[in-house]
Amino acid sequence: MGAPKPKFPLFQVDVNINDKFEPEFSTSAGDVVAEIMSIFDGGLAALQSVVLLEQKLLPQLFKSNQKLHLKVPLRPQEMPAKPDPKDKKQLPDENSWIYEAFVKLRSRLLETIEPLDVYLATLNKYKAEFRLDPVKIIKEKDDDENPPDAKDLRGDVIFHQKEAARIMKEIPDSIVVSMFQVNVGTIRDAICAKHNMIAEQEIELIAKQAKRSANSTIEAFFKINDKINSQPKDIEELSQIRDFMQSVPAEIEKLDVTIKQGMQIYAILEEFKYSFAEEDDYDK
Repeated sequence: MGAPKPKFPLFQVDVNINDKFEPEFSTSAGDVVAEIMSIFDGGLAALQSVVLLEQKLLPQLFKSNQKLHLKVPLRPQEMPAKPDPKDKKQLPDENSWIYEAFVKLRSRLLETIEPLDVYLATLNKYKAEFRLDPVKIIKEKDDDENPPDAKDLRGDVIFHQKEAARIMKEIPDSIVVSMFQVNVGTIRDAICAKHNMIAEQEIELIAKQAKRSANSTIEAFFKINDKINSQPKDIEELSQIRDFMQSVPAEIEKLDVTIKQGMQIYAILEEFKYSFAEEDDYDK
């Protein structure tokens, strides 16, 4: 049987997302049909302006200098009535065939655009992606008073990264549907960009938690150091410092839990190969 023959589309059409978050064609398929049919009529009109070649080559055979044009069929607005078979003097309308050709061409064209609607309907399964709002999602998660768990953020980052890869694989850059090349790469890239943006911003939220954890730990050690190195004013303050020094191991043990939690957050950042900006001194 051999390999299938490649398809060569006659027209290109893009798929866009409208204000209702629905896929639609950049040019209506019906408009394409109407344009082709107008070309049909335009071709007939152009033929009417063609001067007879004989008049140009052999003007001596024509008594008048008035330009004569080709006899061109005219497309009726509706199918001409058929002659009465009982009346032998009646003849078929000479333009009937051109009307039939017009109707047949339009009918075939309408058939070719039907698969477009079928293909467009297959994109409805991505409605959730069309409505995805990265800014809104990140704004809801970026809550300093009640920050999301770093592990939950990690899972969400992985989810959106996988979704971006899935969409890139499922939606082609273009596909041939009937006689049209349908370009869907634009909406595919837009959806992938949304997922990637969410993933990147959530990684930034994890980095924000790492900074907060590091700052909190450093501040706690500074407080311990300042307390130990403070100059007592009297015996009572000296006694307080001595008591505090005895409690330092317990305080450090408490901080050890915070440090381990911070290290887990840094491990997540390492998993995503995140690097802090050069001006930030938050590297593990």
